[in-house]
Amino acid sequence: MTPVTSEHLQSLDALRNVPLDQLQWLTDNSEHYVVPQGQYTFKKGDALNKLVIIISGQVRMFMASDTQQREIAILEAGTITGYLPFSRATTAFANGMATEDAQLMALPIPQVREMICERFELTEALVHVMTDRVREYTSNQLHNEKMTALGKLSAGLAHELNNPASAVVRGAVSLKKHLQMVPEYFREVMNVQMRPEDVDFVRDMMFAIIKEHDNRPKLSMMERGDKEDEIYDWLSQFDVQNAQEIAENFVEFGFSLEHMAKFGEHIPEKDLSAILNWINKNLVTERMVTDIEEASQRISRLVQSVKTFTHMDQGNALQLSDVHDGINNTLTMLEYKLRKGNIKLVQEFDHTLPPIRGTHRGTEPGMDQPNRQCHRRHGSKWQRGTGNQNGKRPRLCKGTCDR
Repeated sequence: MTPVTSEHLQSLDALRNVPLDQLQWLTDNSEHYVVPQGQYTFKKGDALNKLVIIISGQVRMFMASDTQQREIAILEAGTITGYLPFSRATTAFANGMATEDAQLMALPIPQVREMICERFELTEALVHVMTDRVREYTSNQLHNEKMTALGKLSAGLAHELNNPASAVVRGAVSLKKHLQMVPEYFREVMNVQMRPEDVDFVRDMMFAIIKEHDNRPKLSMMERGDKEDEIYDWLSQFDVQNAQEIAENFVEFGFSLEHMAKFGEHIPEKDLSAILNWINKNLVTERMVTDIEEASQRISRLVQSVKTFTHMDQGNALQLSDVHDGINNTLTMLEYKLRKGNIKLVQEFDHTLPPIRGTHRGTEPGMDQPNRQCHRRHGSKWQRGTGNQNGKRPRLCKGTCDR
């Protein structure tokens, strides 16, 4: 064990301004011992009943769980830890293990109280150590919270991006296979003999129905089944190939029995099968392209929301900002949480509010402050329901966060 002198203690940054006689008192009243490598210097939950100075060696601080250890800090030689003057800490919040033989000097609490009353310069230096420790702990805690929030947000965005991206890939593969089958039907269509005005009618009618597809009311399962049966029966009268598939796709795009009758008036009976199968292939292609377009737009909206949320394209200059855009972008990125929690969101914005002039940097975290408070108080217990009830404004959580 290396002898500890007051000069050695004064070489430490935290104690450089402490008089030598006070450091000698600290040395004389402390316990000196060595913790072998691999042994615990302290464990989580141990009482903090000593002021500890690491004279030599190294101590690793970590939090232990069932499956792993999370390192918090490495305490080098010269580190002052344990109980400090005026500290409210009573127990260790982590484990400490010597990574090599560590020589420690420990001052018991009774002597610490004596020091506070009689050795002011030493007490002042140790209070500075305590404030630095609190500042560092707070900074680390804030950093961990940010990294945790970033990890959750990244995982959610990755999940949200994966779904439309996978849809694009599946749609592209299906579309490629589908287009490879089109030439067979195109060959049959080329053998069809129709008047130019009939060709124009069939083409215009098909594209008119496709154009109105998104504006048509949704059918119930019963209504859809009845319409499919009607069109299937009509197709079966003329021995149209793939009648069941055609009936399903035609009903999905809004074709009715009246449309089929008009087709029958302008298409020769012997060519009905070829023409209707060709129309069906166009409808399938339209649906696949629409699915790919919607998935791509979803990816684009998510990326744009992230850019707007983080203000990637903006500097620190004062700019006009619409608070509604910030809220909507935040909701877009957190949409997966709403779906996962089966939450119905009611948005009631005052669109008469003017844009706010300010810097974009640092404005978003403030929007999340109520959410963070809600998480801390109530463990993320969101209010599920239909929004306004009994004339009251919607609640963010089941507690009292909105009061």
